[in-house]
Amino acid sequence: MKTKGKHLPMYGVGPIYVSAIIGLTVLGIVLSIWNRVPIIRYKGFFIVMLILGIGLVVYGIYLWYAAVIKDKIDDGLWGFLLC
Repeated sequence: MKTKGKHLPMYGVGPIYVSAIIGLTVLGIVLSIWNRVPIIRYKGFFIVMLILGIGLVVYGIYLWYAAVIKDKIDDGLWGFLLC
């Protein structure tokens, strides 16, 4: 169903969300460097978190591919449709 009117936003709240996440990450790193937040280290924890991080990055790439390439979500936005 096509309607005449203003175009749907292409990015939504994504850039605001990402900016907030990056800001909180930088704040956490700075506070850790200044010894305001304690750093707890466990042996073997690094490897587990590394594997988890790599898995999440791969899953994120898959989600992007599924939305943009496979399902062509941009076409729905340009056609005023959200399925």
